[in-house]
Amino acid sequence: MAATARPSTIRDVARQAGVSTATVSRALRGGVGVDPTTRARVEAAARELRYRPSGVARSLKLRATQTLGLIVTDIENPFFPHLVRAVEDAARMQGYSVILADGLHDSDREIQSLEVLARRQVDGLLVASSAITERHRDWIAHRPCPLVVLNSASPGTGVPTAVSDNTDGGRQVAEHLLALGHRRLTYIGAPSSMNPAVEERLAGVR
Repeated sequence: MAATARPSTIRDVARQAGVSTATVSRALRGGVGVDPTTRARVEAAARELRYRPSGVARSLKLRATQTLGLIVTDIENPFFPHLVRAVEDAARMQGYSVILADGLHDSDREIQSLEVLARRQVDGLLVASSAITERHRDWIAHRPCPLVVLNSASPGTGVPTAVSDNTDGGRQVAEHLLALGHRRLTYIGAPSSMNPAVEERLAGVR
């Protein structure tokens, strides 16, 4: 197996550009006080050496990772890919990356994912779970970073929550079908024990 080339460091760029590592750092960050000619020389050296600034070092310095953790109940559910895309689009606009975890309808797995993401020191967590359990509430009560709950009510947790109006959604669907002249409607949903939204939508239909 061929040996992997050693990644270029900021010292390599500084040596090739003939400047200090501090100048390289300021030039690549777009900082002030760097002569345009020097900045161009530093950028050229960085491109030639394929230098990538260390995200770990930057995170330690800024005490921020520019990452968000997102947990969804089931990525195979057609609802969640749309939610993931929306979260990632919004995050990218603010300069953040998203780490995704799939709960597979398993609250224990979701709690484990929360722990893993917390150890990775994400700057914030988004929990898009179909149901917030007591274990979720206990973990959220001692959350190590800002957290938002999506797609599920979370009374008593004291965290921001964004949910759909399931009852009104069910009502709108029924009204649409009635307006088309249908009178015998059938409602098909997942077991309500798995997702409280099922009962809310059914109430709207009724």
